[in-house]
Amino acid sequence: MIIDIFGIEENDQKIVDRLLVDGPLNFYYNACSTSYRFPFMSHILANRNEHITEEVSQYYQIFYGILKKFTDKHGLFVNKILRACINGTCPDHRFEMLDPHVDQNRAHFVCIMYLNDLSTPPEDPAGSTILFNQTFPEAGLPECCDVADPEVMKNFTIAHEIHPQKGTILCFGGNTYHTIRPPKNGDYRFVAVFNFV
Repeated sequence: MIIDIFGIEENDQKIVDRLLVDGPLNFYYNACSTSYRFPFMSHILANRNEHITEEVSQYYQIFYGILKKFTDKHGLFVNKILRACINGTCPDHRFEMLDPHVDQNRAHFVCIMYLNDLSTPPEDPAGSTILFNQTFPEAGLPECCDVADPEVMKNFTIAHEIHPQKGTILCFGGNTYHTIRPPKNGDYRFVAVFNFV
């Protein structure tokens, strides 16, 4: 796991701020993330594709450039982008956390770029990313399953909890089950997510 608090350089962050604040990014409502209990907003940068990187957003290169600077800095090699998007999560007081899941059922890396700050202090877990000790497929789930079964999930233990801080980049092995705690107090949580090999 790599956490880079100043992962997004200042000039890049100014561009990201303009995209989020001035609103040229088009988000669509998605009724289902890991399940229909957790709707979210998304802007697709690159479609899920096993064979090629399929760019679908005019803003893809901006966020890919941020990823490339991060991976170069930390000695990671990007062979192919499997998926890239910007996700927005709304406050939701019904659940403590969303479903533990993996993004792909194959070897990959997950890179999360935190694009905004939340109003909650760092000691408040709202909006945090949770990484579990359990990994896929060792958690005892069938090969086709990427969302943790509720019965199996009861035994999951938290390895790390990362509070979202604007400009921070988190990267971890994609076989690690992870989730988020919903933001609160009217906050929206915006992250760019890349899955890559």
